[in-house]
Amino acid sequence: MGAGGRGRAPIRWPWGPARVAASAAAAAVGVEALQYLLDLGRVSSVDDVTLNALGAGLAALAARPWWRRRRAAGTAGGVG
Repeated sequence: MGAGGRGRAPIRWPWGPARVAASAAAAAVGVEALQYLLDLGRVSSVDDVTLNALGAGLAALAARPWWRRRRAAGTAGGVG
């Protein structure tokens, strides 16, 4: 448990779902490029990039109501 008996909350960055998805896509492109360049015996796939970005964007959308409630209650940690 965190200070004051409260559980820990994830870090909140002041990014919307579109920016979260774009960041996830950029990170996924980096991973896929390394897999290709380092010849690790793995297949690079555009599907991995697409689904990683989609998952991150959906997670950001799903978290928005939670963050709004925490902000309204005055307990939101981090920026935003």
